[in-house]
Amino acid sequence: MSKGVLVDTWYYAHKAVDGDQGEGMDDEAPGQAPKVAERKVEIKVRLLKETREADAAPHITSGVSFEATCREFDVRVVGTDIEAIRKAVFSRLDETLAIRWDEHFLVHVERPHIWEGTGSGALVRWTTVWKGEAWDGSLLMREFDFHRSSSSTWRISPWPGAFSQKNGRVMACIPCTEKNRAGLEEFAAKLDQLRKLLAGFLSPEHIQATLANLAGVAFLPAPDGEGEGQGNEENEP
Repeated sequence: MSKGVLVDTWYYAHKAVDGDQGEGMDDEAPGQAPKVAERKVEIKVRLLKETREADAAPHITSGVSFEATCREFDVRVVGTDIEAIRKAVFSRLDETLAIRWDEHFLVHVERPHIWEGTGSGALVRWTTVWKGEAWDGSLLMREFDFHRSSSSTWRISPWPGAFSQKNGRVMACIPCTEKNRAGLEEFAAKLDQLRKLLAGFLSPEHIQATLANLAGVAFLPAPDGEGEGQGNEENEP
């Protein structure tokens, strides 16, 4: 059998993290943040010929086949049906490069945007995201892209690393379990009750007495000097 003649080159596209992943959300230097890029795997397609032994040239061709090889992932498929070979190679790469996704809750605690007047408060919300591990061990985040018209559009980015608190804004990520879901829903329900209680303290009948005796409102802690200010301050996060 001959070494084969190169007749075509296929490319298999997959997503991968381009650049080093940082240890935390705020540790990445400008211009060096990792990003998800589309990478292409090269597949060489060669024509193979089998010949019979003969005393003199030309040798008789006894069979013809195709060989598709991807050296990067040690894939080699040989056959006579070129389309069947393509499907076999791509299926092998689908399996090898598949990203395993686990569902998580991404929890945000931040100041609400106050467009008019002055005030403060806390916005607690959570969204569903998926944490994925690629073939090379890099971690990805998949989430719905609500800015696009199609609800089935995904946005994929590098996993942020260690979630942390910064300037009063908190982001935490926890596994999507029924226990965690119930806990978040209960926390939200308790916030609803707290909001009703605050509304009572600031009702027309009680607002002046409340403001004159804030120390008497036991569940309101004293400012620690590291707060975000009393105004909206352009609603900085």
